[in-house]
Amino acid sequence: MFAKFMLHVTRVVMKVLFFYRITGRENIPGGSCMICANHSDWFDPVLVGDAVGLNPMMRTMAKQELFEKKLANWFFRKLGAFPVRRGENDLSAIRTALKTLSSGQRLLIFPEGTRYDRYHAKSGAGMIALRTGCAVLPIYVCNEKKLFRRTDIIIGEPYVPEKPAGKPDHADYEACSDEILRRIYALHGEGERVTVPVPEKNA
Repeated sequence: MFAKFMLHVTRVVMKVLFFYRITGRENIPGGSCMICANHSDWFDPVLVGDAVGLNPMMRTMAKQELFEKKLANWFFRKLGAFPVRRGENDLSAIRTALKTLSSGQRLLIFPEGTRYDRYHAKSGAGMIALRTGCAVLPIYVCNEKKLFRRTDIIIGEPYVPEKPAGKPDHADYEACSDEILRRIYALHGEGERVTVPVPEKNA
């Protein structure tokens, strides 16, 4: 499989460049789950892919701009990525995400929606988690990577977000996403814990 071959190749390169250390692999569930990690560098999906493995297959939600060139579109899709239009209600991407989880595969999402935004989570991750009732696996990837210095990747314990009474709305999705982001950064210690206020529903 192309994705597995590329993972083996990039693993060697990344190991040499960043000496990354993975802890918490015993927390990885055996089947389908939604993998949520912080995002600070373009190669974070490679590090997460090596941390969790590709059995079952991991698909990644990635920004639409990466797929605009024909060759890039072929390459990223071969790696299991699929496009999402950021800032829009992209129904096609949502359907692909839901289908990925229902088929027993893993789904990688960066709740921040972009790089270097550790204090804000987009609602998409929470929406998918609440709609599917899937397990969420939080992963912290060192934000300050330096060449030839150790990079820590910490895998937390999976959990299933609690569904609200009644039909979830946008405020529920945001609250769920914020909780996911808090759990990610809490893996690095109290000093990195995110304190995003949980939005309240309108009365």
